[in-house]
Amino acid sequence: MALFPDDSEEAARFHECRSAPHGERVDADLLAQAGAYAGAMAWDGHVAHHGRPRTLAGAHDLAVQAADAFIDETAKERGVSADDVRRAKERAGEKLSGLLRGEYA
Repeated sequence: MALFPDDSEEAARFHECRSAPHGERVDADLLAQAGAYAGAMAWDGHVAHHGRPRTLAGAHDLAVQAADAFIDETAKERGVSADDVRRAKERAGEKLSGLLRGEYA
């Protein structure tokens, strides 16, 4: 089961970030939602190909690492401040934690 549907706000923010012109600034909230979607896609792909990670901690690590990588790459392309990157990573991680807790409850 997907953590976010394809028509979710997070999916829309992900596509917005991906299609924004190079150098166009994005704010921390938009980046957090997009990062959470990227992390969820990584988790969904892992589940489809390898099954669910055995533990919530393993699932969380996988999803958060993917979210952080997306946020870092987008931040480089869009000139996002270090403080906004930190906030985006925290918010994306919190969102993913909540969703994954539901999956492993």
